[in-house]
Amino acid sequence: MLAVLPITIAGLGVREKAFESLLGRWYDVPPAPAVLGSLAGFAVLAAVAAAGALLLPLRAEAAA
Repeated sequence: MLAVLPITIAGLGVREKAFESLLGRWYDVPPAPAVLGSLAGFAVLAAVAAAGALLLPLRAEAAA
């Protein structure tokens, strides 16, 4: 829920700290892999969004 507050851009930083804290506390994951996992998930979401943004004009042309 904190990631959607307008504190940081796209929730970066807040989400990583949450991953670091919760994964460290619950599963004894070291901070670096926890943050890396969070950033990897964000990178996948950003890549899918970028692909959609690039393909959107093609869909608009096909509909016309």
